[in-house]
Amino acid sequence: MAPNELMKELRKAGFYTTLFDLKVDAKTERVLPRDVQFDPVTDRPIHVDFLRVSTTTTVTVMVPVVFKNEAASPGLKRGGVLNIVRHEIAFICRADHIPHAIEIDLTGCEIG
Repeated sequence: MAPNELMKELRKAGFYTTLFDLKVDAKTERVLPRDVQFDPVTDRPIHVDFLRVSTTTTVTVMVPVVFKNEAASPGLKRGGVLNIVRHEIAFICRADHIPHAIEIDLTGCEIG
């Protein structure tokens, strides 16, 4: 993966839940990012760890939680506060069924 492509992917939400096809020599491997090490001065990635997976591999991943339609929530309009306790939820699932995000629709939600 080219450095510019890696930077684009790192900026996206759900980088650690996205499967990639990584070409090693003449063979293509299906991989899941596990860790990224950054240069302490430039903050650019210097190393990425990947986990090789197949369609039957079970993995544990942290899936981001996304809240939508905050403007359509009567509770928030009346002065309520959305207190987000967990920004990510741990999932144990097959590698080919990882959700990119969990969306919570706040439409119609009242205080309490």
